[in-house]
Amino acid sequence: MNKNWQRLLKKKLIKQYIDQENREWIDLNFSTSGNLNLTVVSDKFLELTREQRKKEILDFIDDQNQENVSNISTGFLSLYTIEEANSLDLSPLPTGQNTINTFGCSLSPTYCFS
Repeated sequence: MNKNWQRLLKKKLIKQYIDQENREWIDLNFSTSGNLNLTVVSDKFLELTREQRKKEILDFIDDQNQENVSNISTGFLSLYTIEEANSLDLSPLPTGQNTINTFGCSLSPTYCFS
Protein backbone atom coordinates (compact mmCIF):
# COMPACT_ATOMS: atom_id res chain seq x y z
CA MET A 1 0.00 0.00 0.00
CA ASN A 2 1.22 3.50 -0.84
CA LYS A 3 2.88 5.21 2.14
CA ASN A 4 1.31 8.57 1.33
CA TRP A 5 -2.13 6.99 1.30
CA GLN A 6 -1.44 5.39 4.69
CA ARG A 7 -0.45 8.77 6.13
CA LEU A 8 -3.57 10.35 4.67
CA LEU A 9 -5.77 7.64 6.19
CA LYS A 10 -4.21 8.17 9.62
CA LYS A 11 -4.67 11.95 9.38
CA LYS A 12 -8.33 11.50 8.45
CA LEU A 13 -8.88 9.08 11.33
CA ILE A 14 -7.26 11.55 13.73
CA LYS A 15 -9.43 14.38 12.42
CA GLN A 16 -12.56 12.23 12.81
CA TYR A 17 -11.89 10.65 16.22
CA ILE A 18 -9.29 12.62 18.18
CA ASP A 19 -10.44 15.67 20.15
CA GLN A 20 -8.29 15.26 23.27
CA GLU A 21 -4.76 14.63 21.96
CA ASN A 22 -3.34 13.88 25.38
CA ARG A 23 -6.00 11.22 26.14
CA GLU A 24 -7.31 9.92 22.81
CA TRP A 25 -5.11 8.11 20.30
CA ILE A 26 -4.91 5.90 17.24
CA ASP A 27 -2.57 3.04 16.43
CA LEU A 28 -2.65 2.00 12.80
CA ASN A 29 -0.60 -0.71 11.15
CA PHE A 30 -0.82 -3.04 8.21
CA SER A 31 -0.15 -6.75 8.51
CA THR A 32 2.18 -8.52 6.11
CA SER A 33 -0.92 -9.65 4.22
CA GLY A 34 -2.02 -6.01 3.85
CA ASN A 35 -4.87 -6.00 6.37
CA LEU A 36 -5.45 -2.84 8.38
CA ASN A 37 -5.11 -3.39 12.13
CA LEU A 38 -6.56 -0.43 13.98
CA THR A 39 -6.85 0.65 17.59
CA VAL A 40 -8.86 3.79 18.30
CA VAL A 41 -9.26 5.24 21.79
CA SER A 42 -11.85 8.00 21.61
CA ASP A 43 -14.75 9.24 23.66
CA LYS A 44 -16.71 9.54 20.42
CA PHE A 45 -17.56 5.90 21.17
CA LEU A 46 -19.17 6.73 24.55
CA GLU A 47 -22.79 6.07 23.62
CA LEU A 48 -22.13 3.38 21.01
CA THR A 49 -22.27 -0.39 21.38
CA ARG A 50 -19.36 -2.49 20.13
CA GLU A 51 -21.31 -3.33 16.97
CA GLN A 52 -22.16 0.34 16.34
CA ARG A 53 -18.48 1.29 16.77
CA LYS A 54 -17.40 -1.41 14.34
CA LYS A 55 -20.02 -0.37 11.78
CA GLU A 56 -18.98 3.28 12.08
CA ILE A 57 -15.30 2.46 11.49
CA LEU A 58 -16.04 0.05 8.64
CA ASP A 59 -18.27 2.68 6.98
CA PHE A 60 -15.47 5.26 7.40
CA ILE A 61 -12.93 2.89 5.80
CA ASP A 62 -15.36 2.04 3.00
CA ASP A 63 -15.78 5.78 2.29
CA GLN A 64 -11.98 6.12 2.13
CA ASN A 65 -11.75 3.13 -0.22
CA GLN A 66 -14.25 4.74 -2.59
CA GLU A 67 -12.65 8.17 -2.34
CA ASN A 68 -9.16 6.83 -3.06
CA VAL A 69 -10.14 3.93 -5.33
CA SER A 70 -8.48 1.55 -2.88
CA ASN A 71 -9.48 -1.70 -1.31
CA ILE A 72 -8.39 -1.85 2.31
CA SER A 73 -9.21 -5.06 4.09
CA THR A 74 -9.57 -4.80 7.83
CA GLY A 75 -7.82 -7.05 10.30
CA PHE A 76 -8.07 -6.40 14.02
CA LEU A 77 -10.31 -3.52 15.11
CA SER A 78 -9.94 -2.43 18.74
CA LEU A 79 -12.30 0.45 19.52
CA TYR A 80 -12.40 1.86 23.05
CA THR A 81 -13.50 4.85 25.05
CA ILE A 82 -10.84 6.54 27.18
CA GLU A 83 -12.23 4.92 30.34
CA GLU A 84 -12.26 1.45 28.75
CA ALA A 85 -8.67 1.84 27.54
CA ASN A 86 -7.56 3.01 30.98
CA SER A 87 -9.26 0.07 32.69
CA LEU A 88 -7.39 -2.28 30.33
CA ASP A 89 -4.16 -0.32 30.92
CA LEU A 90 -3.80 0.43 27.21
CA SER A 91 -1.53 3.20 26.03
CA PRO A 92 -0.18 4.32 22.68
CA LEU A 93 3.11 2.99 21.43
CA PRO A 94 6.01 5.37 22.08
CA THR A 95 6.46 6.31 18.42
CA GLY A 96 6.10 9.65 16.70
CA GLN A 97 2.54 10.84 16.22
CA ASN A 98 2.84 10.67 12.45
CA THR A 99 4.56 7.29 12.32
CA ILE A 100 2.76 4.40 10.71
CA ASN A 101 3.90 1.00 11.90
CA THR A 102 4.11 -2.15 9.86
CA PHE A 103 5.08 -5.65 10.89
CA GLY A 104 8.50 -4.92 9.41
CA CYS A 105 9.05 -2.19 12.03
CA SER A 106 9.36 -4.87 14.67
CA LEU A 107 12.04 -6.59 12.59
CA SER A 108 14.08 -3.56 11.64
CA PRO A 109 13.61 0.22 11.99
CA THR A 110 14.50 0.60 8.31
CA TYR A 111 11.04 -0.77 7.48
CA CYS A 112 9.29 2.00 9.41
CA PHE A 113 8.26 5.32 7.95
CA SER A 114 6.79 8.54 9.18
